[in-house]
Amino acid sequence: MKILAIMSIFFLCTENILLRTVKFMCYKIEAQKKLEVKLNEKLQDVPNIIKDFLITFKSSRTKNVNWSCIKDMFEFFLKNNIIQKDSISNINADDLKQILPIDITKYLNSLTNTHQMSSITTQKAIISSFWTYLESRRVCESNIVYKVPKKLYKVEKSNIDTTVKIPTQEELDRFERNVKRIPNKFTSCRNLTIIKLFCGSGIRSEELIGLDMKDVFLEVESPYIMVWGKGKKQVQDKVPLSYEAIDSLTKYFRKRKLFIEEKRKQNKNVDETPVFISNAGKRISKSAIDDFFKRYSNETITPHMLRHWCGSWLYEDTKNIELVRKVLRHKNVATTVAHYVHVADNDVDSAVKMLRTDRQNVGQCNQLNLEDKILAIFKAKIMPNLLCMLINSEECSEGNFDDKIMNVIQQQFTGLM
Repeated sequence: MKILAIMSIFFLCTENILLRTVKFMCYKIEAQKKLEVKLNEKLQDVPNIIKDFLITFKSSRTKNVNWSCIKDMFEFFLKNNIIQKDSISNINADDLKQILPIDITKYLNSLTNTHQMSSITTQKAIISSFWTYLESRRVCESNIVYKVPKKLYKVEKSNIDTTVKIPTQEELDRFERNVKRIPNKFTSCRNLTIIKLFCGSGIRSEELIGLDMKDVFLEVESPYIMVWGKGKKQVQDKVPLSYEAIDSLTKYFRKRKLFIEEKRKQNKNVDETPVFISNAGKRISKSAIDDFFKRYSNETITPHMLRHWCGSWLYEDTKNIELVRKVLRHKNVATTVAHYVHVADNDVDSAVKMLRTDRQNVGQCNQLNLEDKILAIFKAKIMPNLLCMLINSEECSEGNFDDKIMNVIQQQFTGLM
């Protein structure tokens, strides 16, 4: 009897496993079909030579990834007049023959501001497989990707535009408006806070994702966060915050608390360690941040662009490159500036506080903000100039020394009031 019972249980379990396996396989086949249909819709107006290349791959997912890479490359070629056609659909074999290794290099170089090196290497491999296919079809004589140097960062940078795009005020305003319209109030508040934190601190994506609640200090005179620095250095850096970032974090923490309480009522687990939590109650991922940036900025803004926005406006406000270096925590800057310009930590705090995403309304700061700005400019700009004048005071007569001091002050505050 025991043997019969054991055998019955075994067959029941086996049957259950088989049913689950069959269901999973059916789901997978259905998902594959849907992906295939979507891909075919995308490829309707694509030249046959590209379609034929993609058909060589069995997996719909692989086809989709490869098409995305090839599409981005050709869009770059069209935008930069490497291929002089109106759209990808008009590209032919003769156009492909005109592409040179330097053109591939320029495209890969254009990715260095927004992609990891591993991602660029993958894209290069896909492009290489495409040219191998063209070679096999005798469209091209050889695979030109083999002639693209491996060290992309060192390739004829003088001929390549390496300027990082900074969002315009209109783009940033539209991005924030779109995020505010998100129906889920928690998601909207969280995403808006992420934008404000990027703009108001200059931190990197991985630093924001890795931020824990214990790393945030808002209840101090000059609020700041602690982030793990880039690379292998196992130390934390102190990062000051703008008033906007502080205000946004404060509002988000209230929403975050309510979100966690609601999840508990539903008996759902929530990871309370990270600052930024996904709707599933886990630490937010890089892909989630990249996705909402793409969706709500209409693919015009990336997190890294907001880091450059922060640095650019800091320099615009202070004209102090060493201060910017300290805020962004770069290792190297122009050697002369790094060695001869000194900025105290409290100057850094004061300057960052004044960062506002609404640049058009900077003049409408309240009295406290204006006082802080005056103090920051006085410390960072006027004091060094006055000290230089005092050192060289022998060159100034008693009659015009006071006039020179007033000129320095007036120059720095022109346009502030």
